[in-house]
Amino acid sequence: MNDTPLHIMDRMRGMMRARSPLERMRMGASMFGTSHLLVAAGIRRDHPDYNEARLRREIFLRFYGDNFDPIQGKHIADWIETHTMEIKDSSTVVEK
Repeated sequence: MNDTPLHIMDRMRGMMRARSPLERMRMGASMFGTSHLLVAAGIRRDHPDYNEARLRREIFLRFYGDNFDPIQGKHIADWIETHTMEIKDSSTVVEK
């Protein structure tokens, strides 16, 4: 659905282009973080019995499940559910 008038879309594009690349990246990261929280809340509401590992699996499937064939997606989801990762800093991720 696209019900936004063209002149408004042009204005919005101009406002976004006026922001620095860092500002645009921060906005995108914030939107992704918010969507992640909303998806997690929905899964928790529908499945209050899910533990954190199962929650991680379901979040992955909601965000990325359609990007893989069913076998590949299940393999990745299984791995996510059985492994815990910790982010040490911006370039280091370790398995717990």
